[in-house]
Amino acid sequence: MTPEAPPADRVVLVGIGCRLPGTITTPTALWQALLDGRVSVDEVPQPQRQQWEAQLAPQDRPTHPRTAGMINFEEFDHTFFGLPPGGDHYDPLQRVLLEVAFEALQDSSIAPSTLAGGEAPRAGIYVGSATVDPATRRFAPGQQPTVLAIGGGGAGMLGSPLARHLDARGPLVTFDTSCSSGLTAAHYARRDLESRDVDVAIVCGVNSVRNSVVTRAFADGGVLSEEARPFDVAADGYVRAEMVVVTILMRHTDTQGRRAYASILTSRIANDGRSPALGAPRVAAQAELLRDTWTQADIPPAEVPYLHTHGTATRAGDRAETEAIARAGFGTNTPVTLGTAKANFGHGEGAAGVLSLAATALTLHHGHIPPTPGHQELPARLARLPIAVPTQPQPWPDGARRVAGVTGIGFSGATAHAVLGYAPASAVTRPAPPGPVVVPVSAHTPAALAGTATDIANALTRCPAPVRGVAATAITGRDHHTHRAAVVASRTEDVIAALRALAAGEHHPALAGPRDAQSHGRVVWVFPGQGRAEDAMGQELYAREPVYRAAIEKAVDALPAPGWHPARGYQSVSVRSVQQATFAHQVALAALWRHWGLRPDVVIGHSLGELAAAHIAGVLDLDDATRIVTVRSGVLERAAAQGGGLMSTSLPAPDAAALVENRPGVAVAALNGPQTTVLSGPHTDLDALHHALTERGVHATRIPHGPPAHSPALTPALPGFARAIHAITPRAGHTPIVSSMTGQEIAGTAMDSDYWTRQLRAQVDFHGALTRLLTGEPSVVMEIATRTTLAPAVLDTIAHHELPTTALTADNAAGEHHHLLTLTAHAYTHGLLQPPAPDTPHEPLPPMRWDYAAEIPPDLADRLHNATPQERATLCTTTIRALVATIAHRPITTDTTDLASLGLGSLDLARLHSLITHHTTVREIFPTPTSTITDITNTLHAHLAHQKPRGDR
Repeated sequence: MTPEAPPADRVVLVGIGCRLPGTITTPTALWQALLDGRVSVDEVPQPQRQQWEAQLAPQDRPTHPRTAGMINFEEFDHTFFGLPPGGDHYDPLQRVLLEVAFEALQDSSIAPSTLAGGEAPRAGIYVGSATVDPATRRFAPGQQPTVLAIGGGGAGMLGSPLARHLDARGPLVTFDTSCSSGLTAAHYARRDLESRDVDVAIVCGVNSVRNSVVTRAFADGGVLSEEARPFDVAADGYVRAEMVVVTILMRHTDTQGRRAYASILTSRIANDGRSPALGAPRVAAQAELLRDTWTQADIPPAEVPYLHTHGTATRAGDRAETEAIARAGFGTNTPVTLGTAKANFGHGEGAAGVLSLAATALTLHHGHIPPTPGHQELPARLARLPIAVPTQPQPWPDGARRVAGVTGIGFSGATAHAVLGYAPASAVTRPAPPGPVVVPVSAHTPAALAGTATDIANALTRCPAPVRGVAATAITGRDHHTHRAAVVASRTEDVIAALRALAAGEHHPALAGPRDAQSHGRVVWVFPGQGRAEDAMGQELYAREPVYRAAIEKAVDALPAPGWHPARGYQSVSVRSVQQATFAHQVALAALWRHWGLRPDVVIGHSLGELAAAHIAGVLDLDDATRIVTVRSGVLERAAAQGGGLMSTSLPAPDAAALVENRPGVAVAALNGPQTTVLSGPHTDLDALHHALTERGVHATRIPHGPPAHSPALTPALPGFARAIHAITPRAGHTPIVSSMTGQEIAGTAMDSDYWTRQLRAQVDFHGALTRLLTGEPSVVMEIATRTTLAPAVLDTIAHHELPTTALTADNAAGEHHHLLTLTAHAYTHGLLQPPAPDTPHEPLPPMRWDYAAEIPPDLADRLHNATPQERATLCTTTIRALVATIAHRPITTDTTDLASLGLGSLDLARLHSLITHHTTVREIFPTPTSTITDITNTLHAHLAHQKPRGDR
């Protein structure tokens, strides 16, 4: 039967995150474990057994190791969440829930930051939990909790850190209906989505089994076993298990190209009413809930091929659940197949329902029914019922509806049932255009960046995906962190190779970065002159980029006779068409960059490029700018027709001036770099100079179609030029502009007709102007072109003067669109913009890797006291830097910036003092707003140096 797309308002499950026994930490690993029938419960490790035994009365201590499903609560990425190691007051469950929820959001292609604040989609957090472990850890007799400990001890506080870190404004609720808690949370989340009370529902299930007194109570009740055997003749109980599982729910209409694992058709909750006793299941009540739920879904139970049961493997529980299934009408045509994830991972109690929801969604998504490990044979009482329990993976039955049910049954009597359906992939509305895209990758530490690159490369190797879909997820479905890299590619194999190079710290031609994007300085846009314009200039961008196309058409329409259109290429090789095309191309490129989110802090233009710079800076409107370009290009074309041109040389300015001293018709038209000058004059003179320079081994190149700009040949035309542009009205502008004629920042109103007349004839001192502009202040320089012209001169200037500047450059060989995307990738790694996202369905990617190595060691105080002076100095620096980073919530790249400039306020300083005391035992350090990391580390080192060794105190 062909599945149909869910209605627009239907709730779909779009993301899964998990920490499960057996080190299962991803939906992919979860599905593989289910499909393989893997059992992930084991004997409790010796250290935990000792802790458990210490909690029990002597007569209750077991004589043999218990079996349980355990997860790692110790690892936590404090740096990412801006929390001080050892001093955050969070319960281990809260910490793991934070990480898993962020992973589930990323699995949903939802950037967590997009849920922050009152204007964001309303995100609700629904937690299912029945564990008492956080409370008993914090508030046991003899403990001395602070008021802050309350935040880590109460059941209602489990989701509180997540809400704060997301800045989510929707409901924050914890449900405790014992073992049906997780599915009950999902039920209320679904209702809130359908009623539009929330836009995104984060459904969480958490469980801990570290309190052995609770385990002792269940053991006393005879419901625990060493191995779960659901629906089997040997079934004698379940295995307790720890887990944290998070699912993300949305309305189908809001998924916008995201993958959906399954749709939730409906759900209901109820209770057993007057059951025989506490914990004794009531068949009639369970059957009633099942019938009512499937009636609400308008699907006859006889047509349902699969049910994910509560399936605890207790004799009473299995018998009651299967009898209720039969009484509700399931299996009347073909035996209904039953499954339960408790056989794989143990019973997660309050979290079990969310795991069941995730497992069932994966079953529907993949179209295979996993086996039930531990099951071999139905007991006689169950064998007469219309049920089947698979012991091997099996495909979805031919012709069967792709629907399934999920059940959660609480010890309390509270029950829940949900109906899930298949959710087909998003339809592609139009074919993806060929060509490269930018695939960004980021993380909060270099180690996490390398790990994330490895994870994505491995995922794409296992399951290749279209690069455009990968880029869509990486750009809009992820937050963008401080440490960044980006890949420009059109093939999946190139993305994989570049990511593996990133992880290995190696170069790859498709890779930009890695780089710390925390601080980049001013953005300087450089507009080159005529340069080496090509016949096809702009054609590729005109076809691919609507913003570029609209901007260049507007510029071309403003030119009276351009003789050129980007859709067709050059109609001639005249100076007039080259100049006008170059101007229009630069204006359109600037519009495209601004559309992508990059704006200049200051602009500078070279010769013709100064007109585009003035227009982009708001000094000249389009009519005035195109008027000057039109008249100017005509003057230069006539001068070129009289036998003049341009030649680029590798001469420094003094040598170039000396070379032309005895040639009155030749001028040094432009000083581009420390050893890059342009000569302008008659062809005969330039040919002679070219020959002489070549003989001397000096690089010299004639510029194709170059007019004799900035030379004496233009002097006769200047009065007419001035008259033709006299009516222009320059404005103050909105962006600073530096004149390459005066070498200084210039007021926009000073760029009048007289300025442009002098500019046409005067020497271009681009080198001097750029040097003065970039001296002293960190900057990023980008040439507004699709073919590098001035970049070599810019790089030489930066290196020659040791300027605090980075130039964004790209290779010209791969085409103008690839060139532009490569610049975009570099701009991204500098923190300047977010790359443009392809309009295509998202492809799933693994979440960002955590960095557990960044934590401060728990025995730091001992290490500091026992270290050598040199070791102590290093430890002091890394400790203070890490503590400041957790408070500032960002990596720290300098130790000499004062704390106020790093964003630390008075409360932050008090917190820093407390953390220093906590980790080092030194109480005498009181940071101030003007303190630097270096100041504090020096003081800390001095205090420690004067303390006695710990053994002598």
